[in-house]
Amino acid sequence: MNRISIWIWICLLTGMFPFLLAAQSDSTDTILAVGVVTVRQSPEIGQLYREWVRTNEGSAIQGYRIQIFNGNKKGAFDAKSAFLRSGLDLPVNIIYETPEYKTQIGNFRTRLDAERALKAVREVDRGAFVVKTRIDLPDLPKKEKPATQKDAGSDKP
Repeated sequence: MNRISIWIWICLLTGMFPFLLAAQSDSTDTILAVGVVTVRQSPEIGQLYREWVRTNEGSAIQGYRIQIFNGNKKGAFDAKSAFLRSGLDLPVNIIYETPEYKTQIGNFRTRLDAERALKAVREVDRGAFVVKTRIDLPDLPKKEKPATQKDAGSDKP
């Protein structure tokens, strides 16, 4: 062999040597890279994000609703219209969960409350049933202030 071919073989082997070692290394080895990421944004974005978190914090909780329809979009809106015409004073929600629309009624904290309302809803829609889902926070019932002894004696002129 002449000197040029030996030189080519040496260059090829030394060039390939690191790749051969890498191919035989344990695949469970993890290479950690440390770096710095710089985010440049307007201060208003951070302010808007904090406001959004504050506004949406706790706006939905786990609870119960009464479901009256599950299917296509037109059917969901038809079911909503039919229920609103019934005169029952309960909020109606249309929810899209791929690939179907659901028409659900009410925002009940407990299953017992939902079951009580279900009796009235079944007079309008016999196929209605209770589902556990995320609900909007319902208003808490307002309690009347108890009469105090001072109030009871205020009848006198």
